[in-house]
Amino acid sequence: MATRLATAIALLLAATGVARSETLREALKARGLRPPAGAVPGLDQTVQPLQMLDDDLGLLVVYTVGGREAARLHATRFERASRSWKTAPLGWSKSALPMEFCLGGLAVERFAAGFLAMAHINPSAECTIVLGDDLSVRAVLAGWPVVKLADGRIVYQRNQVHFAPVHPVALALLDPHGPAEVTLYPRKPYQPVRTAHIARMRAAYTEAWCNVHNHPCDPDVFDENVHGAIVADARGDALAFVMAW
Repeated sequence: MATRLATAIALLLAATGVARSETLREALKARGLRPPAGAVPGLDQTVQPLQMLDDDLGLLVVYTVGGREAARLHATRFERASRSWKTAPLGWSKSALPMEFCLGGLAVERFAAGFLAMAHINPSAECTIVLGDDLSVRAVLAGWPVVKLADGRIVYQRNQVHFAPVHPVALALLDPHGPAEVTLYPRKPYQPVRTAHIARMRAAYTEAWCNVHNHPCDPDVFDENVHGAIVADARGDALAFVMAW
């Protein structure tokens, strides 16, 4: 998680450098962009946070309009080839992460099926908003991407509860065009190496130790971390990673 935090800080430092005191109009004007009247909400507000993806294809900014309970996320996109603007409010169902969890320190990047807007929640949790090319919200993930496949699918690590007694790892695969995500790790039935480790954990726990340490002592759930990079083959048919227990 320290690596994720360092990466998040690097993303923020390497982002556009927009000052928090700027209005959206000023930030766009500094890039030689003047959207048509009425095309972009919140132009003359000081919008926070304000993060941009600005590359050869165009510009995408994800920002908050309004404050406190009235705060709402918006996305505005400018395509250089067509010189066109598109803006959309970002909303989603209550079953996903609440919007207030997804407002802080947004970093924006492209992937094969659209855009990812990532917000820091705490040292072991992030919110990732998956946007299509049309700026529609395809998914809101309680976690962060670890592999972006060429066909638009995303492998992501689900958030860990940093104040819990144990910190298990969970990896999932999201297809932005599919009906549901798929759990990649841990998969049931467990492989022999995990089954053997669970047996060792079960033998190590005692009722007295668990009571003294206020520990759930569930042998199926234990501390884990991803050791090194998660890699996929060119077609996205295979995934390889090392897990440390």
